[in-house]
Amino acid sequence: MIGKTILHYKIIEKLGEGGMGVVYLAEDTKLKRQVAIKFLPHHISVNEEEKKRFEIEAQAAAALNHPNIATIYAIEESDGPNGDWQMFIVMEYIEGKELKTLVETGHAPSLKIGDIINYAIQIAEGLDAAHKKGIIHRDIKSSNIMITNGGNVKIMDFGLAKIKGGLKLTKIGTTVGTIAYMSPEQAKGEETDYRTDIWSFGVVLYEMLTGQLPFTRDYDQATIYSILNETPVELAHFNDKITGELERIVVKALEKDKEERYQHIDEMLADLRKERKNLEYASAGYVKKTPASTVISQSIKDNESIQKKAEKKKYPLKIIIPAAIIILIAALFFILNPFKSNEMQNTGLTSSANSLAVMYFQNIPEPPDKNHTGDMLTNLLITSLSQVKGLDVISRERLLEIEKDMGQTNIKEIPPSLAIKIAKEARVTTILTGSILQIQPTLAVTTNLINVQTGRVIGSQQLTNFTENQIFNLVDSLSYLIRGNLEAGTQSSSETKPVADVTTSSPEAYRAFVEGLNLEAKLYHKEANAAFERAVSLDTNFAMAYAQLYWSQYILGETEASQKSLHKAVELSDRTTEKERLAILALNYGLQNNIKKVIEINNQRIKLYPHEIGPYVSLGWTYNRFLLDPKKGVDIFRDGLKVNPDAKNLWNQLSYSLAYNNMKQDALKAVNHYIELAPAEPNPYDTKGDIYSWFMDYDSSYAAYQYATSLRSDYAAYKLGYYALLRQNYGDAAKYFRMSGYSISLDVTSGSTSAVSFPLIETEKGQIKLAVNKLTEILKSKLSSGEREYALLEMIHLFYETAEYPEMLRYAKEYSSELHQKNSLDKIYGRDYVAWALVKNGKFQEANNLVDNIDRDINSSITMSMAETDYLSALVSWEEGKLSIALQKFRRFEHILPPNHEPNIFYAICLLKNGQIKEAVNELQNLVYWQGTNDIYLMGKLPGEIAYWPIQSVKAHFWLGAAYLEQGKNAKAILEYKKFLKIWKDADFNSPEIKDAKARVAKLESKVVN
Repeated sequence: MIGKTILHYKIIEKLGEGGMGVVYLAEDTKLKRQVAIKFLPHHISVNEEEKKRFEIEAQAAAALNHPNIATIYAIEESDGPNGDWQMFIVMEYIEGKELKTLVETGHAPSLKIGDIINYAIQIAEGLDAAHKKGIIHRDIKSSNIMITNGGNVKIMDFGLAKIKGGLKLTKIGTTVGTIAYMSPEQAKGEETDYRTDIWSFGVVLYEMLTGQLPFTRDYDQATIYSILNETPVELAHFNDKITGELERIVVKALEKDKEERYQHIDEMLADLRKERKNLEYASAGYVKKTPASTVISQSIKDNESIQKKAEKKKYPLKIIIPAAIIILIAALFFILNPFKSNEMQNTGLTSSANSLAVMYFQNIPEPPDKNHTGDMLTNLLITSLSQVKGLDVISRERLLEIEKDMGQTNIKEIPPSLAIKIAKEARVTTILTGSILQIQPTLAVTTNLINVQTGRVIGSQQLTNFTENQIFNLVDSLSYLIRGNLEAGTQSSSETKPVADVTTSSPEAYRAFVEGLNLEAKLYHKEANAAFERAVSLDTNFAMAYAQLYWSQYILGETEASQKSLHKAVELSDRTTEKERLAILALNYGLQNNIKKVIEINNQRIKLYPHEIGPYVSLGWTYNRFLLDPKKGVDIFRDGLKVNPDAKNLWNQLSYSLAYNNMKQDALKAVNHYIELAPAEPNPYDTKGDIYSWFMDYDSSYAAYQYATSLRSDYAAYKLGYYALLRQNYGDAAKYFRMSGYSISLDVTSGSTSAVSFPLIETEKGQIKLAVNKLTEILKSKLSSGEREYALLEMIHLFYETAEYPEMLRYAKEYSSELHQKNSLDKIYGRDYVAWALVKNGKFQEANNLVDNIDRDINSSITMSMAETDYLSALVSWEEGKLSIALQKFRRFEHILPPNHEPNIFYAICLLKNGQIKEAVNELQNLVYWQGTNDIYLMGKLPGEIAYWPIQSVKAHFWLGAAYLEQGKNAKAILEYKKFLKIWKDADFNSPEIKDAKARVAKLESKVVN
């Protein structure tokens, strides 16, 4: 065959042979290039069904044009190597090596982690391109992937590709694909889809990382059994450089239930890209790279493997595990005791006496724990044991933070060595580990209580024959037994309540509650809200579900509903643990603006539960938000970080507090530390964008927002929209608003947003009447309370700008009335806007009386409230034309605020008209690009602020022109006036500033000419 010419292809050498044909290197004598040609074997050529499959292979693959997929040039028919009439495919010839050769299966992993991720990303990109064209490979394996000499990936042989919706060529009961890489659905002869490629890709990724195949056995049937029933050995067993995130990605790709697997290859591709970015940060020294776990001794590992296999074998037979097996497992634990390691000795921990961390209770059998039994049991035990006086039980959130910081994203599979590290990081004296065997209809639970310092097992408990509906009784029994094993100094068991009395008696309600917690941790606020609503609908006396519902509703801007939920939580707070009761009270006192009690309760929480960071967050927020004392906030957040140096929320809040204190470098250091803790999350970059924006470094701010949006497309996109809007890039603004799914943030303090498209672009252009018309229609539609409030605020400001003051007053009164009905605790409830509108309608006495009433009604202990009334009084005096008095009041207001706070156009104009030109220019320059989104403490509290920022940013140019004119800087004045006129060139209302600016420019330019 070598040296022969078939059609215009000269055969050079044989490259390989597989089930679908023989491949040769050839020269295309017409195009003068080397190609690979693959012949269909003779016994297949005469079979019409197999021949049809071959044709589809060529048609499918030829439709793909991607750098990571081998190109198909042609399908030909001619004499074959043996003189028979045959078909063959002409393909791109790739110089390089098979991935299988590079992996060296059966030996220690030889590829670097960085190279593996780069190859994996390229494979995923090629599969993504194929899947988007409806093509499934169905035979992904390391021998079908080539690595070119330049390090590029080429996916070969779409010979088993299947067109979505096309001819099904696989006979019922047969399988297609190489067995070791087959998905469970392939192995069972079931219908396959894109997810079968994801599984096979997961096998390849496992192979690259470990040098081993996860399911291969000595015989084909044994391999199929392994694919369907067994869990592969953890990656870290073979390679201690593998991160927890890589482990999670592989585990998710290899989920036996395809509904639990990655649903689309682009999801897996996104995770791989994020992990590559994490490793880039690690190699640059920005974040510490931690392996998924340290290597565990082989004897322990073998024992765990034997244990898992025993459990797996029994599950399909639905045999109830006898208590003897559980006792045997416990005995093996005592013998091998992985916690007795050298690293446990002399750790020097400064742990609080009698502190406990409850690790996630591992659910052993397949299918996955869809009923969240492991989650429920873990959380219920934490709640039950939290009642024990003298025992400090670490919150689940704290453990999750530690686990994630260690690179462990799969909290449901924590090896013993990692449990030790987590315990030491949490600074606890004791840890509780456990596992659940779910053999329907009963549960069998094993727990071990271990002293962290000595590695001594304090106690081991085994409970069997509880059903899922008896989970509360199971927890009570476990809690009773565990308390009996705890060190001295804890309370007697008679002082604790049954766990159902401090949670719920409904398993379904608690299941919904746990689902909500998991969703909230992923920032899926709407989905979490729905889960909490289901929990309280199933049990109307579930206090903590109401407390969590309050928070999710607050995040979503459902102010009225959130207050009702919190009131219900307070009403039912005797049905919680003391820790939870105090947390609910702190929230409620905050809602009531009872700052003294908020501080008192949180200090009490810190004393009783020293490991909790929630009280520090609440205290720091209180000093920043209500007392306008970010210096104290800085101290509190730093105290919290002494307790938990890896608390992301504390670093986030600390960076804002430092920025308010005008400490730029310290603020950037804090936010950079936040980024080190969460390099793949968008929020730290969003915070960094805010910090840069505070200090008017807008290019850096824009870059940070862009990076946040690259990690999650709807995150910070609205801020990029504001950035574009203030620079008159209206197309980009609209694009980013569409990316966000909304056009304005309702409450930056909570991240709540509106799906309503408010007419910000028209407002920025000066098309005020058009904006009013759009808002009028919006107000006729069904809106949430938060959306309606913002629409009313916008109308107030727009009518202020068009000098339609009766309409301004009408909307101000409507806005105030709605606020008052919704929240009786709000002492101002929009009356400041009414006072402002009264002044504009010439009702000066009525306005001043209203200001006095507001001043009398507010809580004088709240600095924020005092600042609001000072500002309102200054604004009223300014509108009355009492400029010197207004300036005194504005200065008093400014003195109360933190050193670095948002600018204000009314204060700027007041400075200008009182002859304070330099200060006015500085304030106006700050206003030009101020987005109205950065001041998380003042935003929305002051008339002429939240809904006026697009207008004031434009009018700042006009007033800068006036200020420069006062300074005799005529050229600068002309420039600012022209900027103002250009932005409002299509204004649709009678603006006195436009008329004035045109006249001044004409006069100034005529002087230059003369």
